[in-house]
Amino acid sequence: MKKIILSFFICLFVTALASAQTDYAPTFEAGVKAGADYSSFPSYPTFTNKSEFAYIGGFWANMTLFNVVNFQPEIYGTEKRVDVTYTLPGNIYSERSQITSVDIPLLFGGKFGSPNFGVRVYTGPLLSLAISKVQSFTSDNIEPERLNYKDENIAWQVGAGLNIKPFTIDARYEYGINSVGYGPTPTSSTHLNVVSLTIGYTLFSSFGNDLY
Repeated sequence: MKKIILSFFICLFVTALASAQTDYAPTFEAGVKAGADYSSFPSYPTFTNKSEFAYIGGFWANMTLFNVVNFQPEIYGTEKRVDVTYTLPGNIYSERSQITSVDIPLLFGGKFGSPNFGVRVYTGPLLSLAISKVQSFTSDNIEPERLNYKDENIAWQVGAGLNIKPFTIDARYEYGINSVGYGPTPTSSTHLNVVSLTIGYTLFSSFGNDLY
């Protein structure tokens, strides 16, 4: 199922790029990006979550649809790291999670400025497909602090970007829509929220009559 969903969004991404260069192409750009993200799992009363910085890197495109809406599809790999501590009278359990995923945001917004210097603002949904979930525990028999991170997760992003040709800088906040449960039989849950900062490089750009 995960491979089918991933293939669908990759096809959508490529189709959007192709159409942008023909029918809807007053402006089109594409490139690569890399940076750091910080994952935040809001703590539950008996759970303490400590997040860490990790990496993010992949591909992006930016185009204007129908001379009105700015569309920015992306596909990138990212890692999320968090330590969870569960405290009971006389017992402390801890767990370390490293989650690697392929993330596909589909962002809509506007852009302002000139071809060589511009500002973008955007928001939109994100599909996150986990490809690796590594967790280590202090106890082999009891894992009340286990994070039950799903294979497919949905989030919503909001952010802003700065274009200084040929470079781009993006700051973004991501709110996890679906919940992430604790323990083998979850009775408590949290959400995965992410803050990221990336630097990109424009590999291709074309401009029509309707510029920034």
